[in-house]
Amino acid sequence: MLKAAVSLLATLIAGVALAQVPAGTAEVTADGCKLYLPQSEAKGASRIRWSGQCASGLAEGRGVVRVYSGGKISAVSERTFAAGKISSAGESYSVRSGEVIRNRGGDQLQIAASELPTWALELAMLVEDRPVRAPPRPATPAPQKQVDKVAEEAKKAEAKAAAERVQAEKERAAAEAKAAAEKLAAEKAAQETERKRVQAEKDRAAAEAKAAAQRSAAAEKLAAQKPVFSRDIANSERRVARGEYPLYIPFSLQDTNNLKGLPVKPIVPAEGRPYVRFDLSVLKNAPHPNAARVFMNHYLEVDSQLVFANAGYNPVVKGVIEKTIEEIRPLLATKAMGTTIPEKQDAMLELAKQIYK
Repeated sequence: MLKAAVSLLATLIAGVALAQVPAGTAEVTADGCKLYLPQSEAKGASRIRWSGQCASGLAEGRGVVRVYSGGKISAVSERTFAAGKISSAGESYSVRSGEVIRNRGGDQLQIAASELPTWALELAMLVEDRPVRAPPRPATPAPQKQVDKVAEEAKKAEAKAAAERVQAEKERAAAEAKAAAEKLAAEKAAQETERKRVQAEKDRAAAEAKAAAQRSAAAEKLAAQKPVFSRDIANSERRVARGEYPLYIPFSLQDTNNLKGLPVKPIVPAEGRPYVRFDLSVLKNAPHPNAARVFMNHYLEVDSQLVFANAGYNPVVKGVIEKTIEEIRPLLATKAMGTTIPEKQDAMLELAKQIYK
């Protein structure tokens, strides 16, 4: 029973092996590459050479197969292989009884050594130098010289291919080095950008803290002078004129005309003056938007802006200040420093409450 099982296993293994090798061929190894040759060619071969490519250990593509027997070449063929199997037979040449035999598509023909293709000239060394068919072909170089020439050309081609591979490797290495350098430079640039952003944020926060501290210190100094707060703004300049107070702030340029005849005058600091914005806008879904735009344009005309400027309001059109009355012109010509900051207004009012309790 055991012997029968072993025999059956051996038969199955042999069947698998036969299924992998094409019928009538034998598996051989040529220059480290496996291929399947007709058994008639592989039988008795001492060495087999393959000039084509090798993919996954199997002959692939078109190339020349050289079969040696007893240290001498016995057959040369040009074939196309796919996964080690012959897909296109091409031509083959062999020597029989000192004569060259060409096999093309199963038809065999005796030819002269001078008719051998370049890739089969190695066979010419085994052939007697006599013509086979008339008329004789013109004299050709000695077979050995042709072989040497072919070998030299093959050597040069191999050297050229090696040099090209080396150059390609150098170019690949240079490209990889360049890409790595560019990546490193980009990372450094990104890091520098982030560093600058963080530093700018720190500088902004420090500047805001410094400005807040300065505002607080100025308010503290002003509080130390015990200022008097008044809601009677319209009468403030007259209280200064009567000598009740040496000055009052803030002073609106619109009140300049109220100072006529009083022994007081407005003063604008050299650093500049703050201002309050007056905005014009068109309401969304207004019933007459074009009329609203015409009205806004009227306010922006030079003549309209001049009326506002002479009343002490800062004009927003160039060339208006130069046309204002003499009393208001130097005051409007001073630097406008800035206006109310809504998001900081609550914090400033809270600070004022703490200082002026």
